[in-house]
Amino acid sequence: MKALIILVFLSSFIIQDHNPVSWKFKYISTGPDSGTIEITGKIKSKWYVYASKLAVEGPEPTSLELSTGANADGSLTSVNQKTKDDEIWGGKISYFENNAKLTQNVKINSKSKIEGKLKGQACSNSEGICVPFQVPFSINL
Repeated sequence: MKALIILVFLSSFIIQDHNPVSWKFKYISTGPDSGTIEITGKIKSKWYVYASKLAVEGPEPTSLELSTGANADGSLTSVNQKTKDDEIWGGKISYFENNAKLTQNVKINSKSKIEGKLKGQACSNSEGICVPFQVPFSINL
């Protein structure tokens, strides 16, 4: 039993330690039934997050799923992402370091709130790992 408690403690510590991005969500109205969700992320040093569109298959691009309050109007857009040739994936990848910014135009179908989740993958070359993330959000209108 003692070993199980220690294992649970260590597992939760490892998971908390590998939460390399903190995300913020903001809604900007552009009309009576339309607007933009602005998503910003603060990325820990030595970590990066894949952009929303990738030219290679393999890594998980950042994506947005809306569940309540709005429908996507177009696709999720990465703003000021970096691009590099990646030997592992055999082509160019787009990614963010330090800070991430993404935008999603939406059509509003509820006047109370927008809910959904941001999904993607954060990686560290120095630690040699990638961790998936799935961040639920709720924005009051």
